[in-house]
Amino acid sequence: MKQLLCLCLAMCMLLAAIGGAAAEERQAVEINLYGIGDFGGALDDAGTPNGNPGGARIVGKMKALTAQAAHPIVLAGGTSYTGSAISETNHGALVNAMYRAMGVKYAAVGNHDFDWSDVNTRSDVFAGWEAEGGFTFLNANVYWTEGEHTGERVFKPYDLMDIDGVRVGFFSVIDEGNMSAISNVNKEGIEMVSSVDEAAKVVRELRNEGAQVVVALAHVYGEQAAPYTAEQPIGSNLANLIAACEEAGGIDAVFGSQTTSPMCGKVGDTAVVKAQNFGKLIGHLTITVAPDGTVTAEPELIPLTQVTAGDQNLFGSDETTHDALPVDGEFLAVYNGYNDALSVLMDAPRGLADTEMSFEPDELKFAYQKWYLRNNLYYLNHVYGEHVDAYFHQKGGIRNIGADVIRPGDTISLRLLYAAAPFENYIYTLDMKGTDIKALLSGECQLGTYASLLQYGFDVVYESGDPYEGNGPVASLSLNGEPVEDERVYRIATNSFLYPGPGDGIDFSAGFNATHTNVLNRTALLKALLHQSATLTFLQGQDLTPAFSPTVYEYTVSGWEGLHCAANEDAKIVMDDSDENVVVITVTSPYEDPYTDPGTVSNTYTIRLK
Repeated sequence: MKQLLCLCLAMCMLLAAIGGAAAEERQAVEINLYGIGDFGGALDDAGTPNGNPGGARIVGKMKALTAQAAHPIVLAGGTSYTGSAISETNHGALVNAMYRAMGVKYAAVGNHDFDWSDVNTRSDVFAGWEAEGGFTFLNANVYWTEGEHTGERVFKPYDLMDIDGVRVGFFSVIDEGNMSAISNVNKEGIEMVSSVDEAAKVVRELRNEGAQVVVALAHVYGEQAAPYTAEQPIGSNLANLIAACEEAGGIDAVFGSQTTSPMCGKVGDTAVVKAQNFGKLIGHLTITVAPDGTVTAEPELIPLTQVTAGDQNLFGSDETTHDALPVDGEFLAVYNGYNDALSVLMDAPRGLADTEMSFEPDELKFAYQKWYLRNNLYYLNHVYGEHVDAYFHQKGGIRNIGADVIRPGDTISLRLLYAAAPFENYIYTLDMKGTDIKALLSGECQLGTYASLLQYGFDVVYESGDPYEGNGPVASLSLNGEPVEDERVYRIATNSFLYPGPGDGIDFSAGFNATHTNVLNRTALLKALLHQSATLTFLQGQDLTPAFSPTVYEYTVSGWEGLHCAANEDAKIVMDDSDENVVVITVTSPYEDPYTDPGTVSNTYTIRLK
């Protein structure tokens, strides 16, 4: 009996020791969340410490981080695909290959993720991306408004994972204000209800289902001042959303997206990280769950790019970014395969620049915006064949073509046009009365400015404001030197993002007799460049003057020496002067249209002698 008692005591001591060891192991469970936000198809490597790192370096760095982390989960903010030629020409397939390579588990839905689908194709497009990328889209506040699923959510609202005995819930919402940042055709059949209300509802459901940790993927606007540290408060819509979820059980950590600036700090006890855009930073959330269930979360930003603000270096350095990053050879091979196949299409010259411009915030950006608008207007009048007085476009739709200065005579490629016009915005032409145009312009736009709405065609003078931004009422408005009349009807054009309105606070609904051209802004730029490269503009140093049609000119000299073309003297000129009073001149561009077969672009002019 005594031996049995000793044996029982020994077993108890052994079990207690095992239990104590197990308890000691459960003292803390660490979960590491990594992710990028607003990737925007930035698969190309800029090759500099302060440029986009490119897909192969992002994958390489992500694999290195997750390989040494406890319980790593990889996330992606919304707006993953739109923004680069290499992504758009293969409908996001290479982005999905990158997401699969770096192990993305969940992705938020951003406004530009809707750019390539409509009410009939939406489900198939998003399901295809999930299958290709091996991840799940999450969103709780986008609902169907038509079809068999009316009143239901479009996406899976949340998901639960058990990680080393800890139940973790992930969900996502998009700021409902993003509805105005989606082209009309792309948002048919859906609505975005209150992100705050839906977040609180989902947090409550997750807590009721036993979630000890709740993580939000929030494509919601937030504000934080540089240098993006814990000492800097985070405000705006994101802070309001976090606060509204407190009564429902609270959010432990937020992986943010939407804004292009970083965030790294806390709202109360909730850790927030936002990894800027284009893969320039990796957001890291370290979540620790104590044995008593206490959850702590700490945010961190890991630079893949050297980020500066003025003279201050915020993240990274020459030594720690770009060349110091690991490159994933397997994904690089996949990228090179796509890029090599596209290089002939993307990098062949399609025309010449006729002005000095860049995306830098000064007069060169002003010139770039005017170039974009002017060529859309040129396309409509000279290629599409409809007389249009002015062209309107949103500021945010004319995108970054890089810091390099483009000078007159530089070649322009399709790759640059995809960078300038990455979105699937189609051109509309419409009529509008002068009084409505003045109302539209007041405080919203000026010739090529940095204001919200840009236009080219009208001459606008504001009562106040500097040359780069219109402010307040219009002092005068003219067209070709003539004052715009209130009751006169003018033909204008804009794109499917803005028409019919409201689009991002800009309303074209006063327009009428609208025509959908079925032409993308990017295509309009291409066709304008090609047309101009095959245009005859002067003879023997004198301008030709149009006679009774756009292609018939009167000229007073019988000699035909010294013919020139608009943009390129290498264009081929063929003359037929069989009629002594008429000469027919055909000008053929040295560049090819990649979307027609054959790709030859020519313009024919009839010149009648006086």
